[in-house]
Amino acid sequence: MLPLICRGRSKGRGKCSFKESLEAFIDIKPEGTDVEFYVSKIDRNVRPQPFILLLGDSRVKPLQSFVIVERRALLFETLTKAVDYAFKLHYVLDLKYQSQCYPAWQFLQMVLYQLPGDETSSTVRELRTYINSLKE
Repeated sequence: MLPLICRGRSKGRGKCSFKESLEAFIDIKPEGTDVEFYVSKIDRNVRPQPFILLLGDSRVKPLQSFVIVERRALLFETLTKAVDYAFKLHYVLDLKYQSQCYPAWQFLQMVLYQLPGDETSSTVRELRTYINSLKE
């Protein structure tokens, strides 16, 4: 749900669609997809890496979860572990978040991991304030 709540911007067009935000954060392909073929066809200009790839019919309970980085698919036991690893790759390697899902990654950075960052997204600021008020 995070990429739907914290939508980013399309390149030069203002706020992106829900679909663009979600697909930039997590790509989902059907069961049986040839992962090696899939990663070999990635255009780095269209699909910046790292990102998450799920195989199966559901984002909630995928059959397999991968982090795609440098045209390699790293398999993870759960979607949560894949998101955690993808975030850490972005942060440690100081990679730019994709504009379509920038606020979702920014939320994870500043609220979940409590790491410094710029608060450019009003949605992230408001969510952070609300979550902090629940702690009081």
